[in-house]
Amino acid sequence: IHALFLALADSDNIVRLQAAQSLGQLGYKNTPAIQVLREFVDASDWHLRNDAAMTLVQWGLVDSRVIEVLRSQLQMEDVAARSYAALILGDTGKSEPEVVSALLATLQDGQAIVREAACRSLGYLGASHPEIVHGLEAALDDPERDVRSAAVISLRQVKPVTSESTQALIMALKDGDWPVRWFAVQGLSERIESNPEIEFALAGALDDENDTVRVEAARCLASRRAVASQTAATMARATVAEQIRGQQDQGFYRYHLLRSFEPAKSAMPVIADAVAQALLEGN
Repeated sequence: IHALFLALADSDNIVRLQAAQSLGQLGYKNTPAIQVLREFVDASDWHLRNDAAMTLVQWGLVDSRVIEVLRSQLQMEDVAARSYAALILGDTGKSEPEVVSALLATLQDGQAIVREAACRSLGYLGASHPEIVHGLEAALDDPERDVRSAAVISLRQVKPVTSESTQALIMALKDGDWPVRWFAVQGLSERIESNPEIEFALAGALDDENDTVRVEAARCLASRRAVASQTAATMARATVAEQIRGQQDQGFYRYHLLRSFEPAKSAMPVIADAVAQALLEGN
């Protein structure tokens, strides 16, 4: 410990930074270490600024200067610098207007990795500001799949649930890439109790061209804690049966699918029974 405190005064800035971080990991988040970190927040090297800001955020020591430095880093030419800044802003948990506006503006960045980071951070903030939902909804039209996926994941995280975010997730079921649709199905399944429209949307996903999306939709419908229609049960059974036929090791595949539907037995007997029958018969 004594050596680490001495290292805070080392001539090498990286040694000083790492000493401060190590002291924090050991529980010594005290004035000397914090002073070093705050000094590096204003360093000319963005790597030092970034690491110091990230450490202060992790220690829960976010102030206006840290936010200002991260916001300014979003304007740098270096793609990595912008991406890291966007991610760290989300980790601050601060949903002040200046943070939200900076991340929303970053959704227009020329690099997909930066836009993806901004989407994820808006979800981390978890505040259901209308502008956040609108920004994430707009990101569903991004040309890059990873950005759209991040937007869907973040829409799931925004609380409290709003009709606008639910409609955005339903819209994502029409995305051209199956991972985005799969994330949308998962997000909608978390809200199915409070909105009959979601059940209809998930029933439509049973006709998705991708087998992973179809099975996930069937699983979500099977976990519905309400009176299930016989039509939905039939559709779910047909979907699962279709997947079984396409598997080389059908017994292994049926076993794991059956396990995934196990929680639905008490909640939704009609669909659960229909799916179980398809799984056991394999046809």
